[in-house]
Parts: sequence; C-alpha cells; structure tokens
Amino acid sequence: MDVKAEHFERQVQRVEQERDTWEKKYEVRAEHGRSRMLSRFSLRILQEAQAKYRESKAELDELVQNMEGL
Repeated sequence: MDVKAEHFERQVQRVEQERDTWEKKYEVRAEHGRSRMLSRFSLRILQEAQAKYRESKAELDELVQNMEGL
C-alpha cells in the first residue's frame, strides 16, 4: 500500500509541477501594463494537465480513505 500511495503522490507532484510551469510561462502580468493570452493549443494542454491532476488527486484521496479503514 505504501508503494502505491507513493506512486500516486509522485503522479500528483508531477502534474502540479507541470501546472506550475505552465502557469509561470503564461502568467498574466498586469504590473507590466499588458496581458498575455494563451493560445488555444496552450490552453488545451493546460486543461488536460489539470484534468490529469484532478483524476490522480481523486485516486490518491480514494487510496488514503481506504488506507484509513485498515
């Protein structure tokens, strides 16, 4: 169970890092008086990463819940 939990935690961390990278890369910078728009392609990739994150997070939450019952 520990190995599986660690696996899911690594998946979540990887997706979070990918999301953070995209957020940094495409961050809106109001302080510079201009904003950047995400291209449709970039937005789709970000949405896919967020969907993967939510899926992995749900699996991890389920695993944690099942482990609490042991």
